[in-house]
Amino acid sequence: MSRPLQHPRPNTQNQPRRDARFSPYHRPDTGPVPYEIFDFTKAADSFPNVNNRVNDEFSKLILKRNRELSPSAEDQAALASLSRRVSFALDNLSIASSQELPLLEDKRVVGSYKNGTIIKGHNIVDIAVIFKDHPNLIDVERLGKRVVEILIENAIDENERDVEMEMNELGIFVDIITKSYRARLLTSTGFHSIKKTCDSNDVDSKSILQVLTAVQHARWFDETANYTNIRIAVIIFKDLRRRIPPLEQLSIWMIELLAHYAAFDKNQHLLEVGAVIRRMFRLLASGIFLPGSASIMDPCQNKNSRVNSKMSFEDMDKVACLAQTLLRLISHGYYQKLLSENDEVILDSPITFGDVTITPSTAVYSNNKKEEPANSEGHTET
Repeated sequence: MSRPLQHPRPNTQNQPRRDARFSPYHRPDTGPVPYEIFDFTKAADSFPNVNNRVNDEFSKLILKRNRELSPSAEDQAALASLSRRVSFALDNLSIASSQELPLLEDKRVVGSYKNGTIIKGHNIVDIAVIFKDHPNLIDVERLGKRVVEILIENAIDENERDVEMEMNELGIFVDIITKSYRARLLTSTGFHSIKKTCDSNDVDSKSILQVLTAVQHARWFDETANYTNIRIAVIIFKDLRRRIPPLEQLSIWMIELLAHYAAFDKNQHLLEVGAVIRRMFRLLASGIFLPGSASIMDPCQNKNSRVNSKMSFEDMDKVACLAQTLLRLISHGYYQKLLSENDEVILDSPITFGDVTITPSTAVYSNNKKEEPANSEGHTET
């Protein structure tokens, strides 16, 4: 017979108690413990597939859609030529020493062109230009004009001489334009050269930090996620992101990290592209970016920085609800329409195809914060 539960006796003899900090159940007061979401791929042994017919059909349709979204051979050659010519001009400027030109420290190709995830129609090559000192508007304008001069001087034919320059009014970037193609020079400097207090002519420090972050993202993708299946998954998700409004809450960086996370099984074997995209939807539907989830750690930030930390609760809920709806549509064969059209997809009402009707998931989060009472002057109190 088990003994009844008793309250602990008071320590009347001043005997030393065991410090609770050494208890295995003690947790520092750092908020809720992040939970791990249900991952179907990790539990594949408990849920074996009946057949792979649907996955094969899904993968073939994804590869077809990827070919449709990829730039033509002519566009790829033109972008590569423009990138090579602009990089050559920047190399010359970094070597030459002149008091009239700002000193350059480095240059890096970043963005979708660097990662191989560019979509047809987006004919832009992003190049991060690292100045030795904090750049200002005059430095950026001089740089753009000098690059144009070098491109014209080294032009082989008249087509290459047709070069223009457009500068952002804040000096954040300079566009080198040739016909329908652009090389966007993103201005930045080293971490040690960023000014804490900027003048009116200085480039904003926040935009400089964003460019440095883009350099880190490009380096991480090249070293860690440079796989064909991951690149295709990113391209497909970017296409869905521009056609399905709620997916706009996911940044390109979040999509890249999610694709890399979903591309490998529990044994670190690379999955085929159809399984990668299915797993991405399953992870979103299970709440990988919901509050309290373990989420995905940002490899380019602090160790405790989660990639969804800047999303609002409402946006997190919208993405999870949308992923649940899309996952049900894909499971019933609706992916043929999702991956074969270019129109915007609206999922606000029930969708019927064949004998199946899919009702969109409803939002769970609601902001019940009441408005503050207004004062006598008619302004809201803060």
